[in-house]
Amino acid sequence: MISPKRARIATTAFFFISGFGFSTWASRIPAIQDKLNLSDAGLGSALFAMPLGLMLTLPVTGFLLQRFSSRTIMFGGAILFNVMLSLIGFVTAPWQLVVALFFFGSSRNLMNISLNAQSVGVQALYERSIITTFHGVWSIAGFAGAAVGSLMVSSDIDPSFHFFLAGAALIGVGFWAVKDTIPQPPSDKDEKKALFCPTAPSLSLA
Repeated sequence: MISPKRARIATTAFFFISGFGFSTWASRIPAIQDKLNLSDAGLGSALFAMPLGLMLTLPVTGFLLQRFSSRTIMFGGAILFNVMLSLIGFVTAPWQLVVALFFFGSSRNLMNISLNAQSVGVQALYERSIITTFHGVWSIAGFAGAAVGSLMVSSDIDPSFHFFLAGAALIGVGFWAVKDTIPQPPSDKDEKKALFCPTAPSLSLA
Protein backbone atom coordinates (compact mmCIF):
# COMPACT_ATOMS: atom_id res chain seq x y z
CA MET A 1 0.00 0.00 0.00
CA ILE A 2 1.30 3.45 -0.94
CA SER A 3 1.86 5.74 2.01
CA PRO A 4 0.15 9.16 2.03
CA LYS A 5 3.54 10.90 2.04
CA ARG A 6 4.82 9.02 -1.01
CA ALA A 7 1.54 9.56 -2.86
CA ARG A 8 1.72 13.26 -2.08
CA ILE A 9 5.30 13.56 -3.32
CA ALA A 10 4.49 11.66 -6.51
CA THR A 11 1.45 13.79 -7.26
CA THR A 12 3.47 16.92 -6.54
CA ALA A 13 6.04 15.74 -9.10
CA PHE A 14 3.37 15.59 -11.80
CA PHE A 15 2.17 19.09 -10.92
CA PHE A 16 5.79 20.17 -11.37
CA ILE A 17 5.91 18.45 -14.77
CA SER A 18 2.78 20.30 -15.85
CA GLY A 19 3.91 23.74 -14.72
CA PHE A 20 7.52 23.47 -15.86
CA GLY A 21 6.64 22.02 -19.25
CA PHE A 22 4.09 24.68 -20.09
CA SER A 23 6.28 27.60 -19.03
CA THR A 24 9.18 26.10 -20.97
CA TRP A 25 7.12 26.38 -24.14
CA ALA A 26 5.82 29.84 -23.28
CA SER A 27 9.31 31.17 -22.63
CA ARG A 28 10.39 30.48 -26.24
CA ILE A 29 7.35 31.67 -28.18
CA PRO A 30 9.25 34.70 -29.61
CA ALA A 31 12.04 32.40 -30.80
CA ILE A 32 9.58 30.08 -32.52
CA GLN A 33 7.89 33.08 -34.13
CA ASP A 34 11.21 34.32 -35.50
CA LYS A 35 12.23 30.85 -36.66
CA LEU A 36 9.06 30.45 -38.73
CA ASN A 37 8.90 34.12 -39.82
CA LEU A 38 5.38 34.42 -38.47
CA SER A 39 3.56 37.72 -38.27
CA ASP A 40 1.72 38.55 -35.06
CA ALA A 41 -1.54 37.52 -36.74
CA GLY A 42 0.02 34.29 -37.98
CA LEU A 43 1.35 33.49 -34.53
CA GLY A 44 -2.03 34.19 -32.96
CA SER A 45 -3.71 31.82 -35.41
CA ALA A 46 -1.18 29.09 -34.69
CA LEU A 47 -1.51 29.54 -30.93
CA PHE A 48 -5.27 29.00 -31.22
CA ALA A 49 -4.55 25.34 -31.99
CA MET A 50 -3.54 24.68 -28.40
CA PRO A 51 -6.80 25.69 -26.64
CA LEU A 52 -8.68 24.04 -29.50
CA GLY A 53 -6.93 20.75 -28.79
CA LEU A 54 -7.60 21.20 -25.09
CA MET A 55 -11.31 21.86 -25.57
CA LEU A 56 -11.89 19.02 -28.02
CA THR A 57 -10.16 16.57 -25.68
CA LEU A 58 -12.36 17.37 -22.66
CA PRO A 59 -15.02 14.77 -23.57
CA VAL A 60 -12.31 12.28 -24.54
CA THR A 61 -10.70 12.64 -21.13
CA GLY A 62 -14.06 12.07 -19.45
CA PHE A 63 -14.62 8.96 -21.57
CA LEU A 64 -11.19 7.55 -20.72
CA LEU A 65 -11.52 8.25 -17.00
CA GLN A 66 -14.67 6.10 -16.97
CA ARG A 67 -12.66 3.16 -18.28
CA PHE A 68 -9.15 3.51 -16.93
CA SER A 69 -7.44 4.61 -13.74
CA SER A 70 -6.63 8.30 -13.53
CA ARG A 71 -3.02 7.24 -12.93
CA THR A 72 -2.89 5.59 -16.36
CA ILE A 73 -4.40 8.60 -18.12
CA MET A 74 -2.19 11.03 -16.22
CA PHE A 75 1.02 9.15 -17.02
CA GLY A 76 0.14 8.65 -20.67
CA GLY A 77 -0.82 12.31 -20.96
CA ALA A 78 2.44 13.39 -19.32
CA ILE A 79 4.51 11.33 -21.76
CA LEU A 80 2.64 12.68 -24.78
CA PHE A 81 2.79 16.22 -23.37
CA ASN A 82 6.58 16.14 -23.17
CA VAL A 83 7.01 14.38 -26.49
CA MET A 84 4.98 17.13 -28.13
CA LEU A 85 6.99 19.77 -26.22
CA SER A 86 10.16 18.29 -27.70
CA LEU A 87 8.71 18.18 -31.22
CA ILE A 88 7.65 21.85 -31.13
CA GLY A 89 11.29 22.82 -31.14
CA PHE A 90 11.88 20.99 -34.43
CA VAL A 91 9.00 22.43 -36.48
CA THR A 92 10.03 24.05 -39.76
CA ALA A 93 6.66 25.21 -41.11
CA PRO A 94 3.62 26.97 -39.63
CA TRP A 95 1.33 23.99 -40.31
CA GLN A 96 3.67 21.76 -38.32
CA LEU A 97 3.47 24.19 -35.41
CA VAL A 98 -0.34 24.10 -35.58
CA VAL A 99 -0.40 20.30 -35.47
CA ALA A 100 2.14 20.14 -32.66
CA LEU A 101 0.31 22.74 -30.58
CA PHE A 102 -3.02 20.98 -31.09
CA PHE A 103 -1.66 17.77 -29.61
CA PHE A 104 0.31 19.70 -27.00
CA GLY A 105 -2.95 21.18 -25.73
CA SER A 106 -4.73 17.85 -26.06
CA SER A 107 -2.14 15.98 -24.02
CA ARG A 108 -2.06 18.76 -21.45
CA ASN A 109 -5.76 18.24 -20.92
CA LEU A 110 -5.34 14.49 -20.52
CA MET A 111 -2.61 15.00 -17.96
CA ASN A 112 -4.08 17.88 -15.94
CA ILE A 113 -7.66 16.66 -15.56
CA SER A 114 -6.53 13.20 -14.43
CA LEU A 115 -3.82 14.79 -12.28
CA ASN A 116 -6.42 16.77 -10.40
CA ALA A 117 -8.41 13.56 -9.91
CA GLN A 118 -5.25 12.11 -8.36
CA SER A 119 -4.88 15.13 -6.09
CA VAL A 120 -8.40 14.59 -4.79
CA GLY A 121 -7.47 11.00 -4.00
CA VAL A 122 -4.37 12.10 -2.10
CA GLN A 123 -6.36 14.73 -0.23
CA ALA A 124 -8.65 11.95 1.04
CA LEU A 125 -5.64 10.45 2.83
CA TYR A 126 -5.15 13.60 4.91
CA GLU A 127 -7.32 15.23 7.54
CA ARG A 128 -6.02 18.73 6.79
CA SER A 129 -6.28 20.46 3.44
CA ILE A 130 -3.26 19.98 1.17
CA ILE A 131 -4.75 20.70 -2.26
CA THR A 132 -3.40 24.25 -2.35
CA THR A 133 0.16 22.99 -1.98
CA PHE A 134 -0.14 21.13 -5.29
CA HIS A 135 -1.18 24.25 -7.14
CA GLY A 136 1.51 26.19 -5.33
CA VAL A 137 4.10 23.78 -6.73
CA TRP A 138 2.59 24.21 -10.20
CA SER A 139 3.15 27.97 -9.90
CA ILE A 140 6.70 27.54 -8.60
CA ALA A 141 7.44 25.15 -11.47
CA GLY A 142 6.13 27.77 -13.86
CA PHE A 143 8.55 30.35 -12.48
CA ALA A 144 11.37 27.79 -12.64
CA GLY A 145 10.60 26.95 -16.26
CA ALA A 146 10.54 30.63 -17.15
CA ALA A 147 13.86 31.19 -15.39
CA VAL A 148 15.49 28.31 -17.28
CA GLY A 149 13.98 29.64 -20.49
CA SER A 150 15.48 33.05 -19.82
CA LEU A 151 18.87 31.42 -19.24
CA MET A 152 18.55 29.49 -22.51
CA VAL A 153 17.69 32.68 -24.39
CA SER A 154 20.60 34.60 -22.89
CA SER A 155 22.91 31.69 -23.75
CA ASP A 156 21.57 31.62 -27.33
CA ILE A 157 20.45 27.99 -26.99
CA ASP A 158 18.19 26.84 -29.81
CA PRO A 159 14.60 25.94 -28.78
CA SER A 160 15.00 22.46 -30.28
CA PHE A 161 17.74 21.57 -27.79
CA HIS A 162 16.01 23.41 -24.94
CA PHE A 163 12.67 21.65 -25.48
CA PHE A 164 14.26 18.24 -26.03
CA LEU A 165 16.31 18.55 -22.84
CA ALA A 166 13.33 19.72 -20.79
CA GLY A 167 11.01 17.09 -22.26
CA ALA A 168 13.45 14.24 -21.63
CA ALA A 169 14.08 15.37 -18.05
CA LEU A 170 10.36 15.69 -17.30
CA ILE A 171 9.62 12.27 -18.77
CA GLY A 172 12.28 10.90 -16.45
CA VAL A 173 10.55 12.56 -13.49
CA GLY A 174 7.27 10.98 -14.59
CA PHE A 175 8.75 7.47 -14.72
CA TRP A 176 10.24 8.01 -11.28
CA ALA A 177 7.03 9.27 -9.71
CA VAL A 178 4.27 7.19 -11.31
CA LYS A 179 4.88 4.10 -9.18
CA ASP A 180 3.82 6.00 -6.04
CA THR A 181 0.65 7.56 -7.45
CA ILE A 182 -2.76 6.23 -6.43
CA PRO A 183 -4.22 3.39 -8.55
CA GLN A 184 -7.70 4.88 -8.57
CA PRO A 185 -10.46 2.81 -10.18
CA PRO A 186 -12.27 4.26 -13.22
CA SER A 187 -14.79 6.99 -12.44
CA ASP A 188 -18.35 5.87 -11.76
CA LYS A 189 -20.62 6.10 -14.81
CA ASP A 190 -23.00 8.21 -12.74
CA GLU A 191 -20.37 10.94 -13.02
CA LYS A 192 -20.67 10.99 -16.80
CA LYS A 193 -22.37 14.37 -16.99
CA ALA A 194 -19.79 16.05 -14.76
CA LEU A 195 -16.95 14.58 -16.79
CA PHE A 196 -18.33 15.41 -20.21
CA CYS A 197 -19.62 18.94 -19.65
CA PRO A 198 -16.84 21.52 -19.24
CA THR A 199 -17.27 23.81 -16.28
CA ALA A 200 -15.31 26.88 -15.27
CA PRO A 201 -13.25 24.91 -12.68
CA SER A 202 -12.49 22.11 -15.12
CA LEU A 203 -11.35 24.56 -17.77
CA SER A 204 -9.03 26.27 -15.31
CA LEU A 205 -7.50 22.89 -14.39
CA ALA A 206 -7.02 21.93 -18.01
